[in-house]
Formats: sequence, C-alpha cells, structure tokens
Amino acid sequence: MTPFFIADRNRKYTNFTAKIITILISIITIIGLITYRIKETNETTKPQPEVVNPAMVAVTALGRIEPEGEVIQVFPPASTESARIQQLWVKQGDWVKAGQALAMLDNYPRRLAAVKTAQEDVKVAQAQLMQVQAGAKQGDLQAQQAEIARLVAELQNAQVEESRYRSLYAQGAISASQYDRQRLQMQAAQRQVNQARASFNSLAEVRPVDVQLYQAQIRQARAKVVQAQAELDLSVVRSPRSGQILKVHTFPGEMVGSQGILNLGNTTQMVVVAEIYETDIHKVRFGQIATITSPSLSQPLSGTISQLGLEISKPNVSDINSSTNIDTRVMEVRIRLNPESSRIVAAMTNLNVDVSIGLEQ
Repeated sequence: MTPFFIADRNRKYTNFTAKIITILISIITIIGLITYRIKETNETTKPQPEVVNPAMVAVTALGRIEPEGEVIQVFPPASTESARIQQLWVKQGDWVKAGQALAMLDNYPRRLAAVKTAQEDVKVAQAQLMQVQAGAKQGDLQAQQAEIARLVAELQNAQVEESRYRSLYAQGAISASQYDRQRLQMQAAQRQVNQARASFNSLAEVRPVDVQLYQAQIRQARAKVVQAQAELDLSVVRSPRSGQILKVHTFPGEMVGSQGILNLGNTTQMVVVAEIYETDIHKVRFGQIATITSPSLSQPLSGTISQLGLEISKPNVSDINSSTNIDTRVMEVRIRLNPESSRIVAAMTNLNVDVSIGLEQ
C-alpha cells in the first residue's frame, strides 16, 4: 500500500472513534439528567417529617427568700399611741419564745402606779365592810346605854309627879292646867326614852343593805385593779411567737415608727415565695421540685412546692434586667426548702432569687 492510502485510512478511523465517543458522552449526559430529574421529583413529592417543638420542661419565675410563716413586724398595742421604748431586752440575732417580753414602753411606771392605787382602794373598801359588819364601837354603845338610863330615871320622876298632880287635881287642890302641864312633861320624858332606845338599836344593828353596799364597792375596786393590770401588761411588748430577731428598728428613747419595734421570723425553716406568671399557673402542682439560684448563692438550692396562692396580683419582685410588661400579673407559690438549703439561706431573708420549677415530660 502506498503511504497516502494508509494515512487516509487512519484518519477515517480516528474520525469514527471521535464520533462514537461523542455519542456515548451525550447518552451518558442524557441519562444523568433524566436520573437527576427523577430523583428531584421523588424528593419533592416525598412527605416532609412533621416538625415538633420541644415541650417546655420547666416554669421559671422570680422569687424572694423568707422564713416560714412570713416576717412579722412587732408593734406595741394600738392603745399605746405615741409610745417610746424605755427598755429593750433583745438584740438582732437573738432567739425568743412565744410570749417572751421584748421591750418596755415609757408609760409603764405610770400604769404601775395606777395598779397600786387600785389595789389600795380594794383594801379601803374591805376595811369599810369589816367596820359595818362589826357594828358600832363598844364605847358608843355604852354611852348610849348610860343616856338611856338617865332618861329612864327622869321618866320615872315625871311619872311620880304626874301621879301626885293627878291626885291633887282630883281633890281640887290644883287647876286643870297645872295637871296638864305635868302630864305633858311625863309624856315628853317617855318619848326621849323611846328615841334613845331606838338610837341604841340602830348602833347595835348591822343592816344587810349596808353590807351589800360595801361589798359592791369592793367588787368595783377589784374590777379597777383588773383594768389597771391589763393596761400595765400593754406596756410590755411580748413576742407573738417563737423565732429569731431579724432586725431591730426602734431603740430605747426612740418613738415607735411605721416599721415597728423589730422584725421576727422562724429562720429554722426557710421558704421561697415564687411569683408565677398567670399564664403558667396551670402547670404548677403541689410537690413539684424547684431549683433556686442567685448570684449571691454559691450553689443552687432545692425545695418542693408546699402552698399555692389563692389570688392573682401584681408582682412584688422586679427584675431590673427585664423589659416585662408592667401589666404582668402573678400568683404567689411557696416553696419549702430542704434542710440543707434552708440552713444555707437562714441569714438571707428577702434575697431575690431565680426559680425553676421542673415539669413532667
């Protein structure tokens, strides 16, 4: 073969091969496009899985720490207006029992004097009753008896004279007027004797009405003692219950103000008062576990819900970092801290805390 023929044949073979390759590439490309379209269509028509939002696992709220039974502000009785403290027998941190004397007001000495005066009035009334029951003095009775004896003697003389004058009048020796004058003297003597005897009986008699009068006076005097003692007791301020003195507001010499004399609380058991938003109230139940945190605490506290509030109100605990609507309303829920957590915050009454109440999944 000539070289020209061989070159021409090689050129035709090369062109044929290129065409085959081009056709194969086109077929592969078409198959790829078809496969992509089918896959895309399947993915488009495939149902998408439902997106489920994760359920809330906790209710959060703001709260404050306080002793169980709340903090009590101890005031003097309402009847002791404008009272000043004369003596204070406790200090901050002291433990007191129910009924223990805490302070004495400055009106105590005056009221103590009133009690003593009333007691003396009772003694006077009792002495007067004894005097009435004993009757008249023996000397007075003897003097009255002597007076009666003298008057009886005069009466006897008058009777003798009346008898003599009557005989003379019968004989016509004297006039009727003379006899009448003597008879009247005898009658006057008789009246004097009768009056003296009545006076003696009055002195010797103990009348029930007099006894009743002085008995009533004794009862009245004793009632005044009870009243004076009650007013005296109001001058001593006593603890309404057992607890610890949290803070003293009024010291000796100072007038009791709007904060009272002192604050008292049972810090042996502390609680957290959590303010639950009204939209979350239905999620809260008795016995749920709560976790309490605060920057002031070195570790989280733990407790359980022990009491649910009965009314909705405005919050008392505010979050300075929150832009919560001022119309927010909450319900107070009390969380009883466990013993260890209670011990940690025994000296942190009114500390603001963050509360997280765990919910069932």
